[in-house]
Amino acid sequence: MYGFVLTIHIIASVGLILIVLLQAGKGSGLSLFGG
Repeated sequence: MYGFVLTIHIIASVGLILIVLLQAGKGSGLSLFGG
C-alpha cells in the first residue's frame, strides 16, 4: 500500500513540475507564484 501511495505522489509531483515549466515557458509561471 505504501509503495502505491509513493508512486502516486511521485507521478503527481512530476506532473506539477511539468505544468509549472510549461506555464513558465509561456511567461505566466512566475506570476502564478509571485502573487
